[in-house]
Amino acid sequence: MRKMTFFVILLIQATYIFSQNYEQAENNSALDYSNILVQQSSFFNLTEFETVYGEKLSNKELLSRLKLVPENSDLLKKERLFRVLDYSFIGLSFMGWTATTFGSQINNGKQGELIEDIGSIMMVSSLCFALLSGNIAVSKRQRAVDNYNLYILGLPIR
Repeated sequence: MRKMTFFVILLIQATYIFSQNYEQAENNSALDYSNILVQQSSFFNLTEFETVYGEKLSNKELLSRLKLVPENSDLLKKERLFRVLDYSFIGLSFMGWTATTFGSQINNGKQGELIEDIGSIMMVSSLCFALLSGNIAVSKRQRAVDNYNLYILGLPIR
């Protein structure tokens, strides 16, 4: 008799557990995936984002969607800072290239060599820092998009 009651209780619990899983699966299928963002890679880390159904988003639309998530405000500020640093370092690299060209045209000996050396060091170092800050800016924006997707799905944001 004990075995029979044990199996009956086990059968009732199993049906209860499986019915909960089925209801949860129905709720997951009812989620709206049209707002999830997907990254489309393009030239030189200039990324474009689109919805799952292929609707391309402009930069303003993307930022307005990303600002919906409260945790993204700090990430977007850092992304903007690194983007400004990226463009500043690119400008410094062009200034170094100009100084190198100018220094190579001067035939004053030591002064021309000094200007050429300073310009080439500035050009190479600025270009390296520009690549670094550009990659950091892209990773910050990608993390903000990940946070947005998790927020839309109702999952905890990391």
